[in-house]
Amino acid sequence: MLVIKMISGLEKEFELSAAEIEDFINWYNNRADGNGKETYMFEKDFNMGPFTARKDYVAFSKIQSFEVMEYTK
Repeated sequence: MLVIKMISGLEKEFELSAAEIEDFINWYNNRADGNGKETYMFEKDFNMGPFTARKDYVAFSKIQSFEVMEYTK
């Protein structure tokens, strides 16, 4: 699970695979070095309702910190 704390105080939680977390960390590190896009997109597959897709975009400049929690199902 990835928990992102935004500078506004809002916390965003994402249940991701190890590969997806690795992709996020790589994006974050590259962005911290000044490379890559300002935002990272998460695909949501819950509470779809009438939508065919839901995406949550997180801006690098709005992230205060993040935490990765590993568990087994």
